[in-house]
This record gives sequence, C-alpha cells and structure tokens, in this order.
Amino acid sequence: MDDFLNKYIFIYTDKYFGRAKENKYGLPKYTNSEERLNTISHIIGIFIGIGAVITSLVTPYSNLGKLSGVIFGISLILLYGVSATYHGIPMTFVNWKKRFRILDHSSIFILIAGTGTPLILRQIAKTADESEWIFYSLIWILAVVGVLLLSISIKRFKSITTVMYVVMGVVLAIRSSSFLHIMGSTGVALLLSGGLVYLVGLLFYGLGTRKEGMHAIFHILCMVGSILHCICIFGFVLV
Repeated sequence: MDDFLNKYIFIYTDKYFGRAKENKYGLPKYTNSEERLNTISHIIGIFIGIGAVITSLVTPYSNLGKLSGVIFGISLILLYGVSATYHGIPMTFVNWKKRFRILDHSSIFILIAGTGTPLILRQIAKTADESEWIFYSLIWILAVVGVLLLSISIKRFKSITTVMYVVMGVVLAIRSSSFLHIMGSTGVALLLSGGLVYLVGLLFYGLGTRKEGMHAIFHILCMVGSILHCICIFGFVLV
C-alpha cells in the first residue's frame, strides 16, 4: 500500500504541484499567515461542536438521542479544538506542536466514529437488531487502532491511517441505504454529501504541504462537511 500511494499519489502531486519541504523539526512547513488562517478557521469550527452539544441537550430527544448527539458534538469539539491548538502553537514549542499533531490526526478517527454513533444507535433502537452492535463496535475498534498507530508514528503509518480514514467513511456511506428508513432520502443525501465534501477535502489536505493555501481550503471543507452532517443528524436522525 505504501508503494502504491508513493508511486501514484504522492509522487504525482509532487510532480505537478511541487513540494514544500518539511522544516528541520520534521513538521509540515506552513507560512505564518497560513498557520493563522488554519488556527482561526478551526476555532470557528469549535462552535459547530458546541452548537451540536447544546442542541442535543435542549431539544426534547429521547435519552438515547441526547447521548448520541452529545457524543457526536464532543467529537466535533475535539477535532476542531485540537486542530486549532496544533496550528496555533508556535515553533518555539516544537515538542508540544509534535504532540498535538498526533492528537490532530487521531481526532479524525474519533470524529468518524462519533458521526456514525447517532446513525447506528438510532438503527439499533428502531430495529432491535443486536448485530448492529457488532458493526458499532467495529467502527470504534478501528478508531482506537488508528489512534494507536498514529501514537507510534505518523510517518510510518501515514498510508495505512489515510486508507483507514477513507474505509471507515466509505463503510458508513455504503450502510446509508440501511439508514433510509430512519432518516429518509433527504437525510441520506445530506449524509452522503457531507462525506463527499470530506473526501474532496482530503485531496486538498494531500496538497497542503505542497501548495500554499491548500490546507486552509481543507479546513473550510471540513467545516462544510460537519455542518451538512449536523443538519442530517439533528434534522432527520435523532428523535
């Protein structure tokens, strides 16, 4: 897998977009203005998560609905909070910046699992199908494995964890047809649209250290994807 990505993805983007070398600390080399924009954009993103938590608590959902909504909201706060902190830490605190880079990448796994939580728990409540617990457990197991791999080495497991992000998202997308009866065609369309926006964002993420400004576009697309999923979950899933 590493050979495939290096040969057909990373080298391709290097050839056509150029590569900004890593700095001497082995971190992506962004300009100061880029890092300010990266930080500010995801500070704004934190409020998406806060809004999700508040909506879960103040809306008369069932206890299960409130719980799953809060889990989703916390996963959003974690992702955007960690990301904003990572990009906001100056290079003078390089060790902390490296630690938060690991947390930054790890929080993506938590968000994917957190996004799936309201969908799967609603499915369980609707169908009483205990096999759904296996699927739900598998999603969180993959998230934990991804976090563990990143904590060992971001560089060594870059290709594997990138594929894991995509696979987890695609699995939820494939299962969206089974969610049709709980959120309707509009809800499914919002779920898939949000996932597609995240996927497009991943392409810009791949260009982030090679072309100035691309990482900020990735950040913005992440927030668009999150908003679409919030509309899906709070408008069509939770009861």
